[in-house]
Amino acid sequence: MQMSNLGRIVHLWVFSTVFFLAANHLNAQEFKTVSKVTDDSVWIKWLPTDYSALLNLKEGAIIRRIEVSSSQNLEGHNYASGKQWTISPLQERFDALNRSDSVQDRMATLLEPILSPVAEDAQNFAFGSALIENVTQPLFQKELGNFLVDASIEKRKKYAYKIEIKETTPLYVFIDPSEKTVFTKPSIGLTLDQKKTVVCSWDLTPLLSQSFAFDVEHAVNNTQSAERLFKEPYLPFKSEFEENKNEAEVRHEGPEKGKMHYYRVIGRDAFGAPSLASEWKGIYVPNRIDAYPVIDSVTVDGFSRLVHAHIESEDISGIEIVQLTYSENKDSGYEIVRNIPLEGSTKHRQFIFTADTKYASGDAFYYKVALLNSDDTVSTQPFYHFTLDQDAPIRPQNLNVNIDENGVAEVTWEPLNDPGLLGYRIFRGNSKREEFVERTNRLSLETKWIDTLALDNLTSEVYFFVQGVDANYNQGAHSDTVMGLKPDTIPPVAGLIRKISMVESGISLEMIPSSSADAVSNVLFRGTSALGEVEAEYLDSTAVPGKFYSYYIQTTDRSGNVSVSKKVSQKYEPGFRPAPTGSATADFQNNFVEIAYELPKLDIYAVQIYRCKKGEPSRRWKTIHDLEQTTIQDRSIRIGETYQYQVKYITKEGIHSLPLELEVSF
Repeated sequence: MQMSNLGRIVHLWVFSTVFFLAANHLNAQEFKTVSKVTDDSVWIKWLPTDYSALLNLKEGAIIRRIEVSSSQNLEGHNYASGKQWTISPLQERFDALNRSDSVQDRMATLLEPILSPVAEDAQNFAFGSALIENVTQPLFQKELGNFLVDASIEKRKKYAYKIEIKETTPLYVFIDPSEKTVFTKPSIGLTLDQKKTVVCSWDLTPLLSQSFAFDVEHAVNNTQSAERLFKEPYLPFKSEFEENKNEAEVRHEGPEKGKMHYYRVIGRDAFGAPSLASEWKGIYVPNRIDAYPVIDSVTVDGFSRLVHAHIESEDISGIEIVQLTYSENKDSGYEIVRNIPLEGSTKHRQFIFTADTKYASGDAFYYKVALLNSDDTVSTQPFYHFTLDQDAPIRPQNLNVNIDENGVAEVTWEPLNDPGLLGYRIFRGNSKREEFVERTNRLSLETKWIDTLALDNLTSEVYFFVQGVDANYNQGAHSDTVMGLKPDTIPPVAGLIRKISMVESGISLEMIPSSSADAVSNVLFRGTSALGEVEAEYLDSTAVPGKFYSYYIQTTDRSGNVSVSKKVSQKYEPGFRPAPTGSATADFQNNFVEIAYELPKLDIYAVQIYRCKKGEPSRRWKTIHDLEQTTIQDRSIRIGETYQYQVKYITKEGIHSLPLELEVSF
């Protein structure tokens, strides 16, 4: 039953492949045809689709060829006068086989179930085996008698072939000799799996109608020494339950380690002839180590640690070096202690490594033993060993504290020269007489600690000390206690403007300076402009009549902290406005005096000009309401006289300005 099941699976695979090979031909159900056109011949093959059709081959076949113009209606032509070939019955070729020859004996064994039909449960296997041999081995197709090679073709003609097999519907094949059969080159990929097996794979999709089987060639180091990897051709067989049915894959078990391996694939067509070969592809097979080291124990010998280890393996020939490394950290920082070249091979090889330390006790290290060669490394897991240390760390020295303006305190100290040191603890207090609080929540070997202090209080001093802790958690003596001063961030009491009043010469201010002892300046501001340092009194003589002014005092202390007093305001209103600006010019050629003036940007009602000869009373001469007029000429003058003019303006509020005094001699 097992043989029958295998035969059934092979039958299904063969039928599926033959179907693709013959998909472009019009065929009877019993046989599928496949053809190939070369430079000088036509190859035609008719492949049985089941065991019953296979039995029909034993009577041979008659093939006739005629010339045609197209592939249409091949059955309607007369083949009687065409070129004819006759294939003799199978028994004649079977009787000529030499059963003492292994190859011929194998072919005879495959032919026997055709000449003498077998039981039903063996038919599928007989059919599959014969058909596989028929399309993979060129010799067997001659014995089976199901192919024709026509070397009498002309490329400018087209042909139709009629194949007549006893008890079978005739087969018709159309051939155009000018259309040479083109094969696709396989494209392979190489991978190396964890079992040290090279996997050579390629896509069958573009090859299904071209190649029925494949030869895999293999070479080591260079392609000149290539040999077939397998004695028999590779058949891309996959069951119905497997995925990627169109992907072929061969596995090369146990390739020589430490070598470059090259592979290529050559397809075989349905006539057993090689088609195109793939490109050579190479892959390096590393010399992996099939052994593992074991650390048995670590013992103490004075200032040395003896690491006892051995290698457990059936074969340690791939190992070149045995190496000991150690580190204070489990996962990083391993240093090489010693390398020992390995020679020969035994099942158990013992090693004792010596690792020196600086102290007789108090050390703690992770040890690893590794097996190495140029391609591979196999290592033990970290092996931890320590010796108990009873000596506490010494006192840390040269503790310093710096506190910046943001309240960030940086505490630094010199590192302790203690190989067993695990880290430091940092303590802080606001007074030497109160209990200090630990600021660290984990041990660290850093010799700098950053702390954050609150500055919005009146306590200016803060104290720190540091203590070392070793790997056995021995607490060392604490360092000297060092004081740090917090920066002053509290602003001073601002100065005060006690009184503000208007006087004829300006605005008068009386002030009370800041009461803070660290105040270094009291600056009076008018608006956004600093008027200068002030003490008790200040007269702002630059005030302009009619404007409002606000004043405040800005107080600064030694640390640069600033405070500002409450603002006070005052309008400066002395009852007059500033005099306009202008000039008086004598024009001797045209006999007149021109008075020019410029008014301030105020709400002005009128301009008044007074005139007199020098030494006489002044009288109003002109009143001007046109504010765009800024010049006026005086033509009522005499030579040899000196004239005096006064120009002033009146605001719409009725406030007069001071007069502009002008004098001209004519």
